[in-house]
Amino acid sequence: MAYKVWLNYDNDKQKYIFPVTPEKITCSVNGINTSISIDKLGEIFHKGRREAITVSWSSFFPARYSDQYCSCGKKNFHSPKGSHSWLLWMMHVSNPAHLVVTGGPLNLNMFVVIKSYKAYEQGGDVGSINYTIEMKEYRSVSVTKITRKQKVTKTVKKRVNNTVNKRIYIVKKGDTLRKIAKKYYGHKHLWKRIYKANHDLIHKTAKKHGHRHSHYGKYIYPGCKFVIP
Repeated sequence: MAYKVWLNYDNDKQKYIFPVTPEKITCSVNGINTSISIDKLGEIFHKGRREAITVSWSSFFPARYSDQYCSCGKKNFHSPKGSHSWLLWMMHVSNPAHLVVTGGPLNLNMFVVIKSYKAYEQGGDVGSINYTIEMKEYRSVSVTKITRKQKVTKTVKKRVNNTVNKRIYIVKKGDTLRKIAKKYYGHKHLWKRIYKANHDLIHKTAKKHGHRHSHYGKYIYPGCKFVIP
């Protein structure tokens, strides 16, 4: 099985695979231990639950696809600008992302938030973006409910949910997928997200207007109601 790293969103409806697998992924976690000194009893050492896991690595977004170093497959390849915009957007959304690492001994499957992301360009590799990223495990909160009459204590664990509330946009004259992406995401390079969410509608409408296909969303028409993921 190939070694791959995914960072998905909206219950995995929006999938992103990193084009180049990092040479090294660091996974660190600290335990929470408490030492209490009590008179006459001496020291009491209590072992608590662990802290959230921290995952970090460094890699790059290549300017062009190559079978030699890309692990994502050509159909899932994103340009450096697109990948950079995706991570910037992920840092501003309210819900956590879904990190999945497969194919290696360090398999990870957890919800995370991006703690830090640094990107830079380097001479000799024009068009590519080098980056370092650090993520922190997102864990649900346990809430304790106390019922006084029955004197029962119940712990309720809130399930992690990163489902996105869908928004509807009615296409206007002069609109393009890039303009709509710029309006909602702040980056026109994320137009494919809207295209994938409305693929069937876009192609059906294009055929009604005499086109064999939509040419990847080139032909969109006023009045169409697009779901904005």
